[in-house]
Order: sequence, then C-alpha cells, then structure tokens
Amino acid sequence: MVFFSANLTPCIEESLLAVEAHITLMTNDSYEAASIRNALRSDRTVSTERNALLEDYLLTLPTQTDEDPSVLPPAPRCSLITGMYYFWHPVCTEGTAPECWCVDFEGNEITGSRVGVDEELPNCVDTFDEPVSGLNGPSLLNTGTNRLLDDVSIGQNVTMDCDVDEWSPHSYVMWRTPSGATLEQMMMIDERYQLIGDQVTSFAIQIKDFQERDVGEFTCSLFNYYSVRSSLVYEVSLTS
Repeated sequence: MVFFSANLTPCIEESLLAVEAHITLMTNDSYEAASIRNALRSDRTVSTERNALLEDYLLTLPTQTDEDPSVLPPAPRCSLITGMYYFWHPVCTEGTAPECWCVDFEGNEITGSRVGVDEELPNCVDTFDEPVSGLNGPSLLNTGTNRLLDDVSIGQNVTMDCDVDEWSPHSYVMWRTPSGATLEQMMMIDERYQLIGDQVTSFAIQIKDFQERDVGEFTCSLFNYYSVRSSLVYEVSLTS
C-alpha cells in the first residue's frame, strides 16, 4: 500500500459509488453492494491490493442484466499512487448511447472533449499539451543527461531514485518501464517491482532479482496538470 490519505480522494469516492451502483444493478442486491463499498472505503490508503481484490470480485458478477446500464454513473480511473483522476484516460458512460470525455486531475470535464456513440475516443493526452497559465508546481531533482546503469548483474536488486523538491496535490509522478507499461501495471503482475520511496517527495523504485527481460529504459516523469514538466531516464543494461 502506498500514499496514506486521511480521507479518500474525490476520484476514489466517485469510483466506489459507481462500483456500488454497478453491483446493485447486476445483482439486485443493494445491501451487498453497500457492504462492499463500505469495506473498500475502510482502507484509508490508495492501494494496488484493494484494486486487485475489487477487480477479482467484479469478474464474478453476471455479464448481462435486463436493467438499462445507462443509469450507471461513470466510473473514473484513479491513480494508484495519489488517488487523483487519470487525466490521460477518458471517463465514459454505459448504455445504448454512451459518451466519453476527458477530465483534469480534479475530475473536471475538459471543454470540447466529449464524444458520443460511434465517435472516436478522445485522445486525452493530446488535450493537455499546454500547461495551465501561471500554475507553479514541484520540479524533478537531478535531471539532465540520461543515467547509465550498465553494470547490473542477473539477480541483483536494482534501485532507481526519482525525487521532487516539494509535494503537490496537483502533480503526479509516473514511471514507465522498458515494456511500455507503467510501474503500477508491472506491480500488479510482477512482485519484484516495488515502490520504496515515501511517495511524497521520493518516488524511488526497486526491482528485485533483476533479469535480462528487465533491461532497457526506465523513465520517471513529473506531470503538472496538463503537461509533462520534466523526465528522468535510466538506461539499464547487464554487465558485460
């Protein structure tokens, strides 16, 4: 579990309400749905474990219902690290006439991004190619030329640092692995990948028992609302 929060973020609260509505619709059991929502809310952290358990549970639900799914509230995607809204993933409704739109870190709809049925999904990353005017925020430390880790041995534990000068609720740090997957995605399928920083100003990661398949570029990027402020790249290779 990472990033302790005294109160769950608006994104997670909205997501849990959508889960409750979904379970109620598919099972016609509002009591069970409310019980599951409350159980999920009792975890006061943003955690990969909770999301994994929730996904497993949702797979056990019926896939069809006679009810109209358009009554379901949209379920936003939330960061597993900060609990903020994923600004690069569209929010969509369900039903016969679904709509999708882009949101910012606080869940506000981006004007002009909404599309309807049979329209191409909005590219939310391209929607945010300009930073908010006058918005200041944290910066990555020790950026510049790529960092070379070219003497890594098979089985070694590899640590990569990524630090920011201050914490901000309007910024987000994301790691990309050589496969293209985010660190969060890798942590779901490979327990060797771990976040070991405090997730406030230190976003260090560690890969245990490093293998040849792990070789490549690891990129730590700092997003500030709509733009990538800066990135730090590690080029990791095995010792010759």
